[in-house]
Amino acid sequence: MELNRIVQVALIGEVPSTLRFLYVSYKNSTLYFHAVFSEDATEDHLESASCVCSEVLASCPWDSKLEEHIEIDSKKDWKINGGEDLMYLRYGELSNIIKPFAADRKKLRPLKSTVGGPSDKVSK
Repeated sequence: MELNRIVQVALIGEVPSTLRFLYVSYKNSTLYFHAVFSEDATEDHLESASCVCSEVLASCPWDSKLEEHIEIDSKKDWKINGGEDLMYLRYGELSNIIKPFAADRKKLRPLKSTVGGPSDKVSK
């Protein structure tokens, strides 16, 4: 079963802006589905995750069990078990990791460009 592809197809048209991250895995005849939304999620947003879960479950063997967790938590860390089985991560969730690198960039001096400088002039 190509779970990554199945989940990505199920997500088409079902990703509200409040979905922070989604973990999906299939182990020991059980589908594990964990969706986390930001605090401003509406009931319709939560329902969209349930629709995705139903669509993924429909692609699993008929005797599969389901462990579904859909929650609202703006503070929960997105990285669970090292990020294994992460299927969706909202843009901006990595900002706490990228910010330290951005601070280091400010310390760097720009390189001096020689293009268009004195050495490019042709003397006659």
